[in-house]
Amino acid sequence: MSKIESGTVTIEVGEMPVQHLKQHMERTFRQLAADKNLDFNVKFEGKLPQTIRTDEKRLQQIVLNLLSNAFKFTSRGSVTLGVRSATSGWSENHPVLRNVDRAIEIAVTDTGIGIPEDKQKLIFEAFQQADGTTSRKYGGTGLGLSISREIARLLGGELQVRSKPGEGSVFTLYVPLEAASSSVASAGTPARYDNSGAVVPSALPTGFEVTDDRDNLGKDKFALIVEDDATFASILLDAAHEAGLKGVVSTAGAGTLAMARKLQPTVITLDLGLADIDGFVLLDLLKHDPDTRHIPIHVISGAEHSSSVLGMGASGVTEKPAERSELVAIFAPLVEEAERQTPRRRKKTGPLRPAVRSRAHRRQGVDCRRRHPEHILADKRPRKP
Repeated sequence: MSKIESGTVTIEVGEMPVQHLKQHMERTFRQLAADKNLDFNVKFEGKLPQTIRTDEKRLQQIVLNLLSNAFKFTSRGSVTLGVRSATSGWSENHPVLRNVDRAIEIAVTDTGIGIPEDKQKLIFEAFQQADGTTSRKYGGTGLGLSISREIARLLGGELQVRSKPGEGSVFTLYVPLEAASSSVASAGTPARYDNSGAVVPSALPTGFEVTDDRDNLGKDKFALIVEDDATFASILLDAAHEAGLKGVVSTAGAGTLAMARKLQPTVITLDLGLADIDGFVLLDLLKHDPDTRHIPIHVISGAEHSSSVLGMGASGVTEKPAERSELVAIFAPLVEEAERQTPRRRKKTGPLRPAVRSRAHRRQGVDCRRRHPEHILADKRPRKP
């Protein structure tokens, strides 16, 4: 919570080709939709301008979070991303949109569990979900929507929700064709729903950089460290070095899938408590993407998530806070697992099963190893006398 209350975000406005948004979202979620047997519809109106002036990274961050939530809470039916030009729909008293004739409407529609009317205000508050059972079943911190709403405000836009339990939800983002100046946008308005709501604190996590090895990887083995806490990211990077690996740090979940596709890391460490995207969704994306599903992933999380992430394909779990020796010990088993992944096994559909027993489960005396079909068949071959 200290990051939300004390951080700041810099908005970098530039020309964003509208097609970039379409291509990025289709590539990110198309495989996940297929794996969950959901229809994923992407509808961009033909009358859209070719470009708008906004912060492309921040806008994509909002849409990624909305789509992540839609897929997370939808087990059957469809998820639809619709983008069109709009001349109305936002709040009449919005400090930016009330002065424009036209805006971009980005709507994410799902046929998921839906949100009761009396909970629609709650989901925009930091660290909140619709209820406790939702958090226990689906995981997550409840930060995504509050941060998305705040970023929308910084872009001069507005985020709304309409939903009915059992029927699904529609989250609609309105953004101007040109992002507003920070002084105008800072006035803000609450996100809209059927009842009025409170304004989320105006601060966001501070951006930071960790000096890593991305410019000097060569053909060496390296770890992709997905962690938005600067101090802990540096500790993990040092641990990777001590284990004989180079390291690349990804400070935002939204760009991790594309980075993993491009760089092809040997192993990945993943913090579930990312601010910009749900860590469970990111794990699912990585384990279902044909270019990344073979990469062993070790999750940094609380013990209560151990069973669920191992079932999703994670190779192990380490609880925060952890001793330095524990963090160093993460990497050797991951590298061994990576070396066992042959090209033939990489072509399989679906996430790879975990092949490393987690430290948390070793303490409980539970073997989390999943045996691959190749191993089982090998065991059944007749032994030579």
